[in-house]
Amino acid sequence: MKKQMVEIDSHVAERLLDEKVIWLTTVSPDGTPQPNPFWFNWNGNSFIIYSSPSSAKLKNISRNPKVSLNFER
Repeated sequence: MKKQMVEIDSHVAERLLDEKVIWLTTVSPDGTPQPNPFWFNWNGNSFIIYSSPSSAKLKNISRNPKVSLNFER
C-alpha cells in the first residue's frame, strides 16, 4: 500500500499528543461509512494503529484507502 503524506498543523499535532483514542472511518464495499475507535501512537511523524490482520477495516482500506481520522471529543 502506498504511503500518503498529509500536513498536520500545530494545533492538530498537539491534540494527537494528548488524545488516547481516535476514530478511524473506512468505507464498506456497499459505500457505508464504518467508524471504529482506536488506541494509537503518534510519534510526531506517523501513526501506529494496531488491528487484526483479518479485520474488516483492513479489507476496507485495501479496497478504498480513503479514510478519515477524527478525535473523540
